[in-house]
Amino acid sequence: MESPIQQLLPPVVIISACGLLCMAQFARYTAIVGRVRQFHREYLNAYAKLQHCAPDERPLLQGICAELEQQAHGVLRLACMIRSALMFLVVAVICMIVTSLLIGLELVWPRVGAGLGLAVFVSGLVMMLVGMGYVFAEVRISLRLVQHEHAELERRAAVGVSYSGMSDSNSEAEA
Repeated sequence: MESPIQQLLPPVVIISACGLLCMAQFARYTAIVGRVRQFHREYLNAYAKLQHCAPDERPLLQGICAELEQQAHGVLRLACMIRSALMFLVVAVICMIVTSLLIGLELVWPRVGAGLGLAVFVSGLVMMLVGMGYVFAEVRISLRLVQHEHAELERRAAVGVSYSGMSDSNSEAEA
């Protein structure tokens, strides 16, 4: 039979891995939420200009407002996916902590049984896997949003329209 230290090693290593993943995802989540707020500010500025613009400028500003709204919805969807990934990763950490506690309890009360600890451990691994699935999906979608943003910039540049709502700093926050 393995020593308690050997039994505790896998949950501790997974807790550390999940902690690093959580830090990375939280930083990404914070950047994306900031980007959504920036889209909202830009939308409100464009909408305010729309109320007082000349009739020939109205279609352009309406297009900008529509594009900002579409981008904000897409980026908000990314934020929801990252939040879900974070939640699953945190549940995985909780499962690993409970597994460690059950391993310790098993030393004092052998009847607690290794079966419960193993079940919680496997549940934690499944939660981590689901969380990583959300991370994978979010990365795939974020590239599509950046590609859409790039295509919109190229389209506007081809017709000679400047669009301050989609600057390079926004693209860097997305990637």
